[in-house]
Amino acid sequence: MWVYAMGVPNAKDNDMTRTNETMDLRNLPAGTLVVSTLDGEPGRVVEVCTQNRSRTKATSYVVLTSDGREIWDVADIILPTND
Repeated sequence: MWVYAMGVPNAKDNDMTRTNETMDLRNLPAGTLVVSTLDGEPGRVVEVCTQNRSRTKATSYVVLTSDGREIWDVADIILPTND
C-alpha cells in the first residue's frame, strides 16, 4: 500500500491548484452574477433560499433576473467566464 500512496498527489496540493471551474457554487455571496444552464438567462444572487441539513451549504438561491425574483437550484447555475 505504501508504494501506491507514493504516486497519489497530496490533497493539500490539489486544493492550492484548483481553478475557478471547480469553485463550489454552494457558498456564493449576494450580488454574484450567475447564468442559468436551463435557458441561459443571467441573474444576480439575492440570498440563499434553502440549505443542506447542517446549514453549511446552499442548495438553492433567490436570484434577481430581468423577469423578477426566481428560485434557482445550485445544479442549474454556472458562473460566467471573465473573457
